Amino acid sequence: ADGKRMRDASDLKGVFDKLEGLSITVKGRSGEGGHLYGSITNIAIAEALTEAVGQDIDRRTISLPEPIRELGTFEIPVRLHMDLVPTVTVVVEDAAGRYFAVVAEEELADDNTEDDATDEVADEKAEEDN
Repeated sequence: ADGKRMRDASDLKGVFDKLEGLSITVKGRSGEGGHLYGSITNIAIAEALTEAVGQDIDRRTISLPEPIRELGTFEIPVRLHMDLVPTVTVVVEDAAGRYFAVVAEEELADDNTEDDATDEVADEKAEEDN
């Protein structure tokens, strides 16, 4: 039994090398706030990985505690074998490209907060100088 397990592990090493650090994009329809209509399951991720590496990836190897229900980037472990667990990056985007709009809005909000803080400091200095 140990010999068979070792052969299986060595056969899967090539798949591990292809998957480790791989980034895939899965698209879904989303509404306001980046929430998906429906969800991204281990089946959708397995299909995307199979297409990306050219080898069949079983949905049961995808360690997804619960389906993904929002846009974003997720680190997902794939349990090929007890010793071979590569981590893949799954980017969930809106079918219409809304993922980037959501990120841009968040970055814009952060930039505005910094500008407001800078303006307040400048106003305080101006008052001190007077």
